[in-house]
Amino acid sequence: MDKLKDIEALNIHGDQAEVSHRWLRWQKSFKRYYIASGLNKKSKDVQSNTLLHLIGEDAADIYETFTFITEGENKEDKDNIDTIIAKYEELFNPKKRITYLRFKFFTRRQGEETFDKFITDLRRLAKPCEFKTLENELIRDMIICGTRDRKLQEKLLNEDNLTLEKTIKMCQSSEIMKTQIEEIGETPKAQAAVDTIKGKGQEKCSGSNRQENSTRVFDCRSCGKKHGPRQCPAYGKVCSYCHKYNHYASV
Repeated sequence: MDKLKDIEALNIHGDQAEVSHRWLRWQKSFKRYYIASGLNKKSKDVQSNTLLHLIGEDAADIYETFTFITEGENKEDKDNIDTIIAKYEELFNPKKRITYLRFKFFTRRQGEETFDKFITDLRRLAKPCEFKTLENELIRDMIICGTRDRKLQEKLLNEDNLTLEKTIKMCQSSEIMKTQIEEIGETPKAQAAVDTIKGKGQEKCSGSNRQENSTRVFDCRSCGKKHGPRQCPAYGKVCSYCHKYNHYASV
């Protein structure tokens, strides 16, 4: 069997919400590695040193600053990975910061990024907030509050039985439609330029035709006389015989 690949080191830089989210993900990766690599069968000092190796130099340096209780009933073993993980948990995901984490979530608004990026970020910010069963509903509400599309926002507010899944589908469809409309919108602009050029050419042709027509004389079947186009004296007159318009009784 091939050697198991090491997991990625923990990035501890950024704001509290970002670091907390990365820490939770790193823990999950480490737990899988812990079993898959057989590390769970090794001695505790091998386990602890492997954890500090995998977590990366920046986070490993922090380990050196931890204070462990060395006496009494609450004595802590600094080589026990559960103890080490608990120390990091206290640092990266402190319960006293829950208000701040929720503040980050509730103030998130969509900027110039795509909707998919926006919803991914909302999910990330919601995870450490401990919303529990309300998480999906609150993410849905934040999509409505935070979308930059005001027409879409109004549509969502008027929708009955709006679930998170339905909200996401409506937002994705709206974004796709807007993109397609913008792409299609480029075609009429180009066509308009072509039509303008054609129109000028046709205008010249029409002008020359009008000039030619103005000099042409023919026998008119409406008045019985000779004249050019649109010069018929019977136009608008009422026939005294049939009482219809645009011709004389004599014809």
